[in-house]
Amino acid sequence: VQGAVPEESYLKNNNKIKMLVLSVVEFIAFKSTDELIFVSSYMCKYYIAKHSIKKPYTVIPCSSTLKMRNKNLKIAGSYCYLGGMSRWQCFENIVDIATKILANQPNATFHVATKDTEIAKKLINNSLLDMSRVSICSLTSKEEIEAFLSKMEFGFLIREDNLVNHVSSPIKLAEYLSMG
Repeated sequence: VQGAVPEESYLKNNNKIKMLVLSVVEFIAFKSTDELIFVSSYMCKYYIAKHSIKKPYTVIPCSSTLKMRNKNLKIAGSYCYLGGMSRWQCFENIVDIATKILANQPNATFHVATKDTEIAKKLINNSLLDMSRVSICSLTSKEEIEAFLSKMEFGFLIREDNLVNHVSSPIKLAEYLSMG
């Protein structure tokens, strides 16, 4: 299990029927399996309580397989965000913070890697960010992600205080840390 699928679906779609259907599928899956693997201890506690699980289980946190390319490539004053534009990933808050950093650090830059480039552009354009110090790209391969993060000095990881974020494995933190 890697995430609270019905609850995440509801956050994305605001559709109670879809959440109910996914909850039933989840319940059937939990009842029909012999053993469970969770990605965090909070997730384990949550699902044991939610489905009254009395089956064997293991907690195995996700870990990063990314590898630092070259520590000497870091761009001084570079701030980055790598991820999606889902509401609970707080990209608007990150843009607000990046705006303040760029206003107070003349050499700072803000780099965004997301598959949702148009949404990112719109949210950034709605801020007061100096676009000459902002880059937005879409990365598709592990090598591109490694090259991107290898150059960054700081990474943003801000999340809403909600169930979806509580039960998830903080893989983004592991990726950022593995890249220095």
